[in-house]
Amino acid sequence: MDEMVNNPTLYFRAGQVRHLPYPTTWNRCFGVAQEGDLSCPGPGTYQNGAYWATPLHYIATAMKATGHASFAESIIADAIHDFKTGGIYEDVDYGYPANSKGVLNYTVRVANFHLSVTRTVT
Repeated sequence: MDEMVNNPTLYFRAGQVRHLPYPTTWNRCFGVAQEGDLSCPGPGTYQNGAYWATPLHYIATAMKATGHASFAESIIADAIHDFKTGGIYEDVDYGYPANSKGVLNYTVRVANFHLSVTRTVT
């Protein structure tokens, strides 16, 4: 948690979490297009560099448990602002290098985010 708090631009954007520190991306993936195809989605897109609010429920809970409650509250506030201004999408990449979004009003994202707020915000 200290690593994430000390280097937030590597892990967070608009309150949402990247699965690998920026600018790291996967260069080998499980077969995605057809059997034996180990190519990955382009860097900065979907599961190869996009940002997600879905895991905030455990990231924020862990932040609070390790003494970073104010940081957890700030990323939640950033995510709420992003939802209000840009919509609640499954994932967002914000131009790293593309600008794409996943499914609008993704139920898991909303449910998990609600959980993160109820567990974190004091």
